[in-house]
Amino acid sequence: MKLVAIVGTAAKKSYNRELLHYMQTHFSTTTEITVAEIDEIPLFNEPEPGSQLPAAVQKLNQQISEADGVIIGVPEYDHSIPASLKSAIEWLSYDVHPFAKKPVMLVGTSIGVQGTSRAQTEIRSILNTPGVDAYVLPGNEFMLSYAAQAFDTSENLAEPKTVRFLEDCFKHFTEYITTLSGDKQNGNQLKVDWDGNYDVVVVGFGGAGASAARFAADNGAKVLVVDAAPFGHEGGNTRYSAQHVVMGKDVDDLTDYYHALSAPFKLPEKTLHAYVSGMSKMPEYFDKYLGIKAVSYKYDVNPGDCELQEDHG
Repeated sequence: MKLVAIVGTAAKKSYNRELLHYMQTHFSTTTEITVAEIDEIPLFNEPEPGSQLPAAVQKLNQQISEADGVIIGVPEYDHSIPASLKSAIEWLSYDVHPFAKKPVMLVGTSIGVQGTSRAQTEIRSILNTPGVDAYVLPGNEFMLSYAAQAFDTSENLAEPKTVRFLEDCFKHFTEYITTLSGDKQNGNQLKVDWDGNYDVVVVGFGGAGASAARFAADNGAKVLVVDAAPFGHEGGNTRYSAQHVVMGKDVDDLTDYYHALSAPFKLPEKTLHAYVSGMSKMPEYFDKYLGIKAVSYKYDVNPGDCELQEDHG
């Protein structure tokens, strides 16, 4: 499998470049990863009809077109992606369209706590636009906080848990590529037995639908998940809200809040209790089933963290 990893900045010093080079080495036994730079791509300016694209744009277009998939190392500048990365995507969606139906994985690191979360949210929207039409890997967003401490002196990731999570995300990406390619020879083509019998049918593959399907399957049910989104764009509101999930700490406070919010209408108490009880258990769910810590903007993000994360790297 051949992948191209795009360094999403023109900066000479970039932790995201370090991350992509780490991935290039770490996964070299199974995957050929070429790290591509965008520092020679000029600011997008609509060319005259019939004129050639800049050489650097042509080169990156060819690299993406010939690759099985793309990894983008996404820095965060002022709560957004760097202008150089946006400009590169504009060049690659104007006259040529190498991202169309191309599997894309997003990774990012910053020196602050949020690990380029806002930038990754924005670039998902950009990659989904007409003319770009990329197939961005749902979920599996690798957002590495505190980049200055995350790498050792050999520029390897220092924490074993971080490495394992990256390996899981990368494994899902390669499986995603194989599924999208319809690899019949190896039995990996997406198949649905429409004449089959299922114990549970889940309509909608967002966060709630995926969780319902997962728990049903864990309890021995044969599950069919149906989603109206184009293949490669599943995920519902959870995907397009950057995987933000509603949660709270105190069931009584949450109950009072939703009573006040719905007034003068009355909510069924049994339904409301199930809803707020589930919200209060979200951190436990994240830890037990996803192996990650749920981060709350209210309790876990301190003043100054947002500024710190804009490391321009």
